[in-house]
Amino acid sequence: MKTRAAVAFAAKQPLEIVEVDLEGPRAGEVLVEIKATGVCHTDAYTLDGFDSEGIFPSILGHEGAGVVVEVGPGVTSVQPGDHVIPLYTPECRQCKSCLSRKTNLCTAIRGTQGKGLMPDGSSRFSYKGQPIFHYMGCSTFSNYTVLPEIAVARIRKDAPFETACYVGCGVTTGVGAVVNTADVEAGANCIVFGLGGIGLNVIQGLKMVGAGMIVGVDINPDREEWGRRFGMTHFVNPKAVEGDLVAHLVALTDGGRRLHLRRHRQHDRHAPGAGGLPPRLGREHHHRRGRGGQGNRHAAVPAGDRPGLEGDGLWRRARPHRHAEDRRLVHGREDRDRPDDHPQAAAGAHKRGLRPDACRREHPQRDRLLMELLTQTKSFGGLQGVYRHESRETGTPMVFSVFVPPQAREGPRPVVWYLSGLTCTHANVTEKGQFQRACAELGLIFVAPDTSPRGEGVADDPAYDFGQGAGFYVDATQAPWAQHFRMESYIVSELPELIAAQFPADMDRQGITGHSMGGHGALTLALKNPGRWKSVSAFAPISSPMRCPWGERRCAATSARAGRLGGAMTRPRCWTTAPRFPSCWSTRARPTISWRTS
Repeated sequence: MKTRAAVAFAAKQPLEIVEVDLEGPRAGEVLVEIKATGVCHTDAYTLDGFDSEGIFPSILGHEGAGVVVEVGPGVTSVQPGDHVIPLYTPECRQCKSCLSRKTNLCTAIRGTQGKGLMPDGSSRFSYKGQPIFHYMGCSTFSNYTVLPEIAVARIRKDAPFETACYVGCGVTTGVGAVVNTADVEAGANCIVFGLGGIGLNVIQGLKMVGAGMIVGVDINPDREEWGRRFGMTHFVNPKAVEGDLVAHLVALTDGGRRLHLRRHRQHDRHAPGAGGLPPRLGREHHHRRGRGGQGNRHAAVPAGDRPGLEGDGLWRRARPHRHAEDRRLVHGREDRDRPDDHPQAAAGAHKRGLRPDACRREHPQRDRLLMELLTQTKSFGGLQGVYRHESRETGTPMVFSVFVPPQAREGPRPVVWYLSGLTCTHANVTEKGQFQRACAELGLIFVAPDTSPRGEGVADDPAYDFGQGAGFYVDATQAPWAQHFRMESYIVSELPELIAAQFPADMDRQGITGHSMGGHGALTLALKNPGRWKSVSAFAPISSPMRCPWGERRCAATSARAGRLGGAMTRPRCWTTAPRFPSCWSTRARPTISWRTS
C-alpha cells in the first residue's frame, strides 16, 4: 500500500514528506493507522546526528496513537478497530528480561529494533525500491505503520488521540520516574527542575501518589500556569531568586525535610534556557540507554555535590528513572474491571501468565508459583496490587488483590485475609474498603481473593446467590459444581502457598475476616481449621443458613437439582450443638473486626 510519511533521508537535513510503499503485517505484526503523533526531543536528537543508533533514511517518531487496521497471523491481543499506542519499549512477558521482574527493558526484539528493522530482519517501508528504516520500532511520522504485536498497547476508545499519543513516551517517563524509581511516598516534598513535557508528567505523577509540596523550577514564567494545571503547588524562577538557588529551595521546603530532587534535562545544547540553572547542580547527559554519555545511569544530582546536598536533606537517586512498565501502566485501571469475557481476557493461554508454560504453575527457573501483575498503585507508602494466576484447585484463572505495607521493606509482616460477600469480587473491598491507611499504620498485608471461579465453562446459575460470584468458600461435591467450585481448598491451601512464595508475609501470624457470605466463610473456615488463624472475626455474616427460610429453600433446590454444593454448607464436623467460640469473642455482642500485629 501507499502512505505519506515525513522521511529523514540524512542527518542534519529537513524532513521530506513523500509517498512511500508499506508492506502489510506479517506474522505477529499489526498495521496501525496513526491518528496523532507527538514530537519528542529524541526525534530531533537523532535528526541532528547525535544518536549512536541513528540510521538513515528512516521515518522518525515514537509518540503516537491510532487504530488497528489489520493484524498478521498469530496476533491475539488486538484486533481491527482497536485503539492503540505504539511502544518503543515492548513487553513480551516471555524473554529473560521480562521474567526477571527487575527491569522493564524487554530484550525480545532489541537486536533488530536498534538496526531499524522488524523482528524478522527486514523493513516494511520502501521508497523508489530502496528500503526505509524503522525508528525505535514505531515510525509514527507516517500515516500508516507496521509494528510488532508486543509493541502496541490497547487503550480506551474514548481517549482523545491528540493526548493519548504522549502516553507512549512522555507520560510513562514522567510518571514512571515518580512511581517506580524515585519511590515517592505520600506527603513527600518534591522539586522538579524544568517544566517541559517530561517535567509536567513528573508533576502529574507526584499528584497521583499524594505528594505534599510540589515545587516547579523553570526560567520561563509562562510555564507556571501549565505546572499548576498538572498539580504544582509552588513555582520558582531562578532568575528572580537572589543568592543561591539551592539555599532558597531548602528554606522553601522547611530545611529539605522529606525532599525528593528530580532534575530533567536531556542535553545542554537543546534544553530551553540552557545554562539557567546554577553550576552546582551540574550537567546532565542524555537519558536514553545507549544514546550518548552515561545514558540513563547518570544520576539526577552529580556525585561531587552529594555530601553538600545530602547535608541539606536532599535525596540522590542513582537508579535509572525510566522504569514505567508500559503495557500495564497504559491500561492498568481498565484491566482492573475487565470482565472475563473481554476479548483480551481470552487472548490465549500464553497471555495468562508470564510465559506459555504458565499452566505448570511453577516458574521453570526459580521453582516459584507463577502469577501475573495486572495493576499496581502506591497507597499510603505501600503498594496495592491486583494479580492473576492459574489455579490448580479451581482449574481457572483466579484474580486477587494484595496490599503490602511500607514496613514490609524491613521484613515479613502479618497477613489479614478478607472474604467478600455475595456477587462481589476482590475489587469491592480493594476499591471501596479504605483499609489501606490502617494497614499501612499497623504494618499488615491485606489479601482479598475473589468469591468464586469465573469464566467460560464454569457452571453458573441465574440466581444471585448461587453459581459464579457465590462460591461460599466451600468445596462442592456434586456435578456440575464440583469441577471448579473448590473455594475452601483454594483459600486454605493454594492461595496461602502463593502468598508465602511471592510476598514478604509472616504466615505464622494470620487473621481472617469477612462480611456477609465472606463472614460465614471466615467463621466456618476458622472453626474447621483450628490454630490456622490467630484471629477470626466477621461483619454481618450469614448465620446458620440451614435454619432459615432462605437456607431451607436453597437446600430444597440443592436436593431437587442433584446437588449444587453437595451438602458442603452443612455444619462443620468440629461444631457441637453449642459451638465453642474463641475466648476473645463475646457471645452477647456482634463480633467486630480486630486486627492484631503481635
